[in-house]
Order: sequence, then structure tokens, then C-alpha cells
Amino acid sequence: MSQKIMFNAKTTQNCIDHQPNNIESDDLVVEVTPSNVINLFTDIAAEFGNGDLTYSFDGETMTLLIDINGVNGSIAVGDLDPYQTWDANSTTDFFALRAILSVDPKHLNELNRTHPNTKFYLDGNDILAEEAFYLTYGVTNLNVLDRFSAFVKTVNATF
Repeated sequence: MSQKIMFNAKTTQNCIDHQPNNIESDDLVVEVTPSNVINLFTDIAAEFGNGDLTYSFDGETMTLLIDINGVNGSIAVGDLDPYQTWDANSTTDFFALRAILSVDPKHLNELNRTHPNTKFYLDGNDILAEEAFYLTYGVTNLNVLDRFSAFVKTVNATF
């Protein structure tokens, strides 16, 4: 699986100190770095194509952007912790996965009804999908992987 950093010259970018995954499936995840999130997406990427993904960290918005080969659209990972700032190499225990969907807004209520773990809402003319993760007391790695996979499947199915 190849991994490369894509840089957007319009924003301040920080280099992610990407480390290999050393978390077992039954380990508790209590916080994540962008590198941990990349590893989680790497672990599920083969479900959607050839397993390749690219990523970048937008230092201006403090958002990790993930593109998985075989998935229609990008996934943004943003920190929700109001007490600290997530950067390319720091940790957070409260974050969200978000994606813009190419879906007619008339399907918004149906999406919310049929996908109870994911929140769908209008932002201008776009429908956004969002799933929040709160890890403070620990969630097993396998559960986090399952939720990441379900989110990506939902995003991919709605295109």
C-alpha cells in the first residue's frame, strides 16, 4: 500500500510524523494523532479498492484530508476538542469524520433515519455526512475500525 503526502500550496501545511501501526485489534484507543488516523484508514482501505490512499494535513484548518482509492470523494477528519488544538503531530480524544455527499437534499431525512450513527445535514446546497468519535474512556481498536469502515461504506454508497 502506498502512502504519499499531498500538499496544498494555498494553506500552511505541517509534515505528519507518520509511524507504522502498533495497535492491536483489542487494544483500547483513548486518543489519536493524525498518524494513528492514517493507520486506521490504511487498515480498511483494501475494502474499497486496491488499498491505496493519500493524505494531507491542512495546517490552516487543522484538518486531515484522506482520499482512498475506490471511494467517491474525500474524507476530512477534524478535531472537536474545545480545550486543545490538534495539529499534524498532536493528539485528540474527540474528533469527527466528515464528507460532502452528491445526494439530492430531498433524501436528507431518509439518510438520517437509515444511518443512525451518522449525522447528515445541509450546509448551503451540500449534504454533509458526519460521525463523531469520543475516545476519552477508551474504545477498542476493532470497534473504531468497524465504525470507520461503516462511515466510508455509507459515503461511498450515497454517490
